[in-house]
Order: sequence, then C-alpha cells, then structure tokens
Amino acid sequence: MKSPPGRKSANKAMAITAIATLAGFALSYRLFLWGFIKYWERQHAGQKMKLTVWADQRAFPLALIVCLFVFYFTLKWLQRHKS
Repeated sequence: MKSPPGRKSANKAMAITAIATLAGFALSYRLFLWGFIKYWERQHAGQKMKLTVWADQRAFPLALIVCLFVFYFTLKWLQRHKS
C-alpha cells in the first residue's frame, strides 16, 4: 500500500526539523554553559568552577527555549517552502 504523496514530504520535513532542533539544542546548551561558567569565574576573581551544577541549572532551560524556537520556525519555514 502506497502512502499519499504529501505524507512523504511531511515526514521528511519533520525529520529535518528534528535534526535542526537537536543541533540547535546541543549548540545553544554548550554556548550557554560556557557563558555561565565564564560569568561565575569573573564574579569569583578568576577562581575555576569545579562543579558546574550552578551553570547547568541555568543553561538547560535556556537551551530548551532556543530549541523550541528552532523547532517552530524550522517547521513553519519547511511547510511554507515545501508545499
């Protein structure tokens, strides 16, 4: 049984969106984590951060927000240009 022609492009768009979202999450998480660690070190007179729990707790939600935006806008762009 063959799937309808529009279904195949919708699945491809979702796959591209998922890959873009995961890449955006990984990149933004590392960037926010690096930024918060540098901020903490600057506030504590150059003392190196041994445990990054403080930075992890702040970087993770921000990265998720960026991830949601990437997902939404990628999906909207693909729907507009693929249909």
